[in-house]
Amino acid sequence: MEVKKGDTFNCTATDPEGNKATIVVTQKDDEGNITWELKK
Repeated sequence: MEVKKGDTFNCTATDPEGNKATIVVTQKDDEGNITWELKK
């Protein structure tokens, strides 16, 4: 996936018990730095 500053995408995380959560990832710059937020 090619991303640029300001782009966002969602990931789905699954724990060992099968519970799922969405993680929203934001590209902060063109150096690969990100922030992420857990959404339940």
